[in-house]
Amino acid sequence: MGEESKGITFNILNYFFIIFMIYQSGNIFFLGDLYNVAVPILFISSLIVILSFIYAGKIKLVFDKSRIKQISFILLFTLSMLLTILINMDYHFNPYIAIFLQIMVAFFLTYVISFNSFVDKYTKVMFTLALVSLVFFLIQQIYPAIVYNFKFIEGPNTADYYNAYIHVFLSAKDYSDLYLLSRNSGIFWEPGAYQAFLNLALFLYLIKASKVNIYVLLTFIITIITTFSTNGYIILILILLSFSRKIFISNKITGFLLLITITLSSLYILNNSASLIDSFFFAFNKLFMEGRIYERISLGDLNYLFVDNRINLFGISFSTFESFGVPLWNSIIHTTIVLGLPFTFMLIYGYFNFTRKVTSKWVVFFLILLMFFSTETLFWRPLFLYLIFIGMLEINKKV
Repeated sequence: MGEESKGITFNILNYFFIIFMIYQSGNIFFLGDLYNVAVPILFISSLIVILSFIYAGKIKLVFDKSRIKQISFILLFTLSMLLTILINMDYHFNPYIAIFLQIMVAFFLTYVISFNSFVDKYTKVMFTLALVSLVFFLIQQIYPAIVYNFKFIEGPNTADYYNAYIHVFLSAKDYSDLYLLSRNSGIFWEPGAYQAFLNLALFLYLIKASKVNIYVLLTFIITIITTFSTNGYIILILILLSFSRKIFISNKITGFLLLITITLSSLYILNNSASLIDSFFFAFNKLFMEGRIYERISLGDLNYLFVDNRINLFGISFSTFESFGVPLWNSIIHTTIVLGLPFTFMLIYGYFNFTRKVTSKWVVFFLILLMFFSTETLFWRPLFLYLIFIGMLEINKKV
């Protein structure tokens, strides 16, 4: 096979696995009914590709310092989960096997997808999904009844779903008539999860782009605004302020007006107040004084879970946690409770190491990732685990 043909093959596979990881990490159906099928399929397909490429001589297994570090992490992750299982005598193995398979997928795909290729293709895929979701979001506002053309699926929590496959409509439960949530969730289980994938794409785009394309920037920003996610707005402002110089250099007037418009409109949209000054103070009170953020990141449950139930070093297991009946949005706290401190610290170190390697703005990037994980169950999803394992390799330059 020639170099051109090999390049085409790698590009196709890169897109396939990146799209698969996006769906597996955030799509309601892949995380629900399809979870027990989709995870093994992703694992087997990545394993087959790796073995095929090794056999054909397209990939060489080199056990250098970086690869040994990756394998050591896998062994430590596995040992930590085994201790959780044995200490708690939790022999319902399915959730642990699913996490192990997702860890292995992330490891395998570092042989197939380079970081630069990931950034390029991930941002393109998310840009396409953003455009598609804006179209569906607009149609939803004009003609809500369109959802009846798509498959209805009853949701586990407060919303039901209409599945258009490239978009998901959310309908509030306990209403006799159709009551669609006026927020853009894309293909994801809820708008807050969607903003995480969009903001990640925006950050990666801005660290890579030599010159910012204003249409790409606007598409991401407008889509994030339509999620009406408080966390999404805060992260968006952090990103825009961090890259304000690059945006100004690319288009000074547009960049300046854009930053002002987005900052002010985010505060305004956050609480729908007519007065900008009132809006600012209302937003501050809503987020901090009334405990909105405190509640959202589940800090109120810490005493009940850590003190009253005396959670041990290696966690209490999935089965025990399910018996508590306490819902947790914060996947860092959830992981600590279920799988223990060693497992959690290894993940946090992995994300810290990744952000430090890929950008000089690593403090902001690391903070943003922690904000994702504090409000959404993304801490050990395959797309994010890939970032940990690719961060253990030598990345040529900070893009």
